[in-house]
Amino acid sequence: MYNILIIYILITFVYCVNINRKLDQNSLEILELHIKYRQDLVDCKVDGQPPAKYMSPLKWNYDLAAQAQTLANKCILQHDKRHSDEFDWVGQNIALGPTIKSGVDAWFNEHKLYDYNHNNCMKCLHYTQMAWAKTTDIGCGVASCPKYGLSIVCNYGPGGNWNREKPYEVKSRELCPKMQNIPKGIFVHFSTH
Repeated sequence: MYNILIIYILITFVYCVNINRKLDQNSLEILELHIKYRQDLVDCKVDGQPPAKYMSPLKWNYDLAAQAQTLANKCILQHDKRHSDEFDWVGQNIALGPTIKSGVDAWFNEHKLYDYNHNNCMKCLHYTQMAWAKTTDIGCGVASCPKYGLSIVCNYGPGGNWNREKPYEVKSRELCPKMQNIPKGIFVHFSTH
């Protein structure tokens, strides 16, 4: 009985340590950008794209992040054979650029190339992965590379872009709020802590 109690205490301690881990600034920036863009789809704020009915909340996945960091450190624009015991399929986006924001923005700006109605595009799979409503976990890595600036790699679980599915279900545009005059300086901040 004593051994079971000790094991329970150790498991509880490890669980609490993992929950209370704080994200570094790079990870937090990437997560916040993904959450913002996914919310923009729900809030009818993405030109040329229909509004999303629902997006799964995103949470940071340290295992996916560790794998992404390993690839980011190589400073190459080539996908690896990512894997996860938790997900059958892991999606992946890679960018090389001067800032984290420029890399994530480049992925999302591919929405301009995506035709939702026909579910096709040329070079927009980074966007559709970001917009994949069923994705619940994200883990990313960032490394400084002499030739390219930053190497940014994000892994997504479950991954998207499969089975000819569209990235999300559409809600009626009639459910979109009418544009309002919102005073400058008012914003919503979401926290991951």
